[in-house]
Amino acid sequence: MNRDSEFGTRKTNPYKKTLISQRRRASGAVMKRLLALVLGVVFSLSFFAAGCARQPSEKRSAKIISSYFEDYGKKYKDTVYGQSPVETVELTRKYEIRKHLVAVEAFLTMKDGNVRRIHATIEKGPMGWRFVSWENAS
Repeated sequence: MNRDSEFGTRKTNPYKKTLISQRRRASGAVMKRLLALVLGVVFSLSFFAAGCARQPSEKRSAKIISSYFEDYGKKYKDTVYGQSPVETVELTRKYEIRKHLVAVEAFLTMKDGNVRRIHATIEKGPMGWRFVSWENAS
C-alpha cells in the first residue's frame, strides 16, 4: 500500500500492528469484560432480592391496612371507620393466594375501643405493595 507524503511515496504494511492499536484493543476488551461482570452481579442480586419478598412484612401489612382505613374514613364519614378512626392493626393470619397476592386477617382497634375483624387482600404492584380489597369478618 502506498502512502503519499511530502517527501515521496512510502510503503507501509497494512497488517503490521502498532503498539497504540494493541493497547486500544486490550483496554476495550478489559472494559467489555468488566462491564459484563458488573451487569451480571447487578442482575443476579436484583433477581435474588425480587424472589425473596413473596409476602410483605407484618409491619408493612399493618401500615398498608391502617393507611387504607384512614383514607376510607375520610371519604365515608358516616361509616364506623369515619366516625372512629383506626388506632392499631393486629395481624392474626397472613397467607399467599398466589405470587404477588396475599390474604390477611386482622383485628382493627378503633379509637373508641371497638374491635373489628377484617379479611384484606394485598397485591404487589410495580411500585410496591398495595391494598386491593377487604370485607368484614364475622
